Amino acid sequence: MLAAVNNFLKYVDDLVWGVPLIVAILLTGIYLTIRLKGIQITKLPKALKYMFENEESGHGEVTSFGALCTALSATIGTGNIVGVATAIVAGGPGALFWMEIAALFGMATKYSEGLLAIKYRTTDKHGHILGGPFYYIENGMGKKWTWLAKIFAFFGMGVGLFGIGTFTQVNGITSAVGNFFDPNAQNVIHLLGRDYTLAVVISGLILTVCAALPMAIFGILPQAVVADIAQSDSITTGSNREGMFYAARTFAFKLGQSISMLIFTAVSTIGTGNGTGYRIAAFGAAAFCCAGGIILVFYNEKKINKIIRIQNQK
Repeated sequence: MLAAVNNFLKYVDDLVWGVPLIVAILLTGIYLTIRLKGIQITKLPKALKYMFENEESGHGEVTSFGALCTALSATIGTGNIVGVATAIVAGGPGALFWMEIAALFGMATKYSEGLLAIKYRTTDKHGHILGGPFYYIENGMGKKWTWLAKIFAFFGMGVGLFGIGTFTQVNGITSAVGNFFDPNAQNVIHLLGRDYTLAVVISGLILTVCAALPMAIFGILPQAVVADIAQSDSITTGSNREGMFYAARTFAFKLGQSISMLIFTAVSTIGTGNGTGYRIAAFGAAAFCCAGGIILVFYNEKKINKIIRIQNQK
């Protein structure tokens, strides 16, 4: 059964990420670049000007700089680091050239997506602006394409929960542990139709238990804290800037994730034979977690909740 699933996934992977799709993506970017008269180059100075311009007289929930932070937070991450490294290893230095070419024409595609999201965005009953691919698929292509918008939203959620970061990080950790403790795979157990080294299974269980608490503290709690701060700020100032708070949080999270991956990956190579680098990286990660916990202690939850509670009682 597992072999059949693996074969099916491999077939879909080869079909989706094969040459036809790569050519289609490039041709789409080239076509949009021509239609938009090279907007990613000709309008770049204006984009930079509006990005940092004073927007006190503007309207909307997010400033241009906030929108930039949101876009960067959704772009910079595990895939940019691991993906580039994998491309260079697989294709050599020439992969950098083709990535730059794809990025150049991809900017026109990205602009078109943003334009459609703005054109077909909607406003909910609370006055918040909603937009994205599922909205412009439904509102732009027509109600008969609602099923496509729902499929896009479903698979996007699946990629966010299981694909982006999760599988890559788990695979990286288990590979490192397996190569260090049992490189020859001498102690193996059979699970779900596959053979796994005992070191990988034990480390996976330990990581699951030990990572649950830090993930709850440093993953879920900051989300709730930012939400409360954004809500209290909206009550105090009368301006809806939740998007800006979210953009700042996500950008800081992604930036920290990318930098930590670079630093800890480099440190882990120290003393590869005796595992010194892994120990240094582990102690460093623990120190950062403790520092985050100390910073979280200074959060004045009572003050924020008092503002929200007073508003709810009105």
